[in-house]
Amino acid sequence: MTKKNTKKQNIAVQFKELEAIAKKLEEEEIDLEEGISDLERGLELAKELKKKLTQIENRVVKIKKDYQEIDD
Repeated sequence: MTKKNTKKQNIAVQFKELEAIAKKLEEEEIDLEEGISDLERGLELAKELKKKLTQIENRVVKIKKDYQEIDD
């Protein structure tokens, strides 16, 4: 598997994990300690995903800018 595919998969896997945590917190009655642990993990995932998505967005902006320079 290439580095790109691994990164893409990691983002997808992290989103799925975050969705599962959110669903669990919304739908299930869980122990307070378990709920807090899940909440912490969810916040960690959200922070990591936000960072990755910001990096991807910056890269897209750069690519678009570079393309516009070539096109001009």
